[in-house]
Amino acid sequence: MDNYRDPRPGGSRLDFYLNCGGGRRETQRPGRESDMKNIIAASLLFLIAPSCVVAQQTGPKYPAQGYLVFGVAGGINGRLTAHGGGGGEVFLYKGLGFGAEAERANSMWIGSGNLTYHFGRKARRGKADPFVAVGPSGFFPTGDGRGTVAANFGVGVNLWLGDKKGLRLEIREFINAGPAGNGWPRHVIAARFGVTFR
Repeated sequence: MDNYRDPRPGGSRLDFYLNCGGGRRETQRPGRESDMKNIIAASLLFLIAPSCVVAQQTGPKYPAQGYLVFGVAGGINGRLTAHGGGGGEVFLYKGLGFGAEAERANSMWIGSGNLTYHFGRKARRGKADPFVAVGPSGFFPTGDGRGTVAANFGVGVNLWLGDKKGLRLEIREFINAGPAGNGWPRHVIAARFGVTFR
């Protein structure tokens, strides 16, 4: 060994010793790469899982919903009057939506266009969806006479019995915005209940 010379040009005894395994060479453990993959997979699962849970709790986003309502209104001809109608809403952003509706009360039709906000838009079965509504309305006679403009605002709640159907409870007030003495009631307050679907 002492007289050995490395046949490679410029070679040395130390080079030969290392190449033949006499030196200590650091090697990577076979399990280290798989351990790293497991750590990465566990980290991704930890980040993704909470968003999946939230999605399951809040439910899907329905782009629109409709409803049919019935009830009693006060202020029409000085007495309580049965009324009924229906409408629908399209959601614009989160709980903000735009809706239109029409209903018949005694000898007139009431048409409205509303901005609405639903605080529980994605509520699932067994949950409540409180909402508010405000917008312009119009009173239209079914016989002779002239109509008048009005404003309306209301509060209510949808109680979802299933993912796509529920009960609707609401209080709505209509304010006659026309000139005084135009023959229409100044205030109409309506208690409404019905069904809603999406």
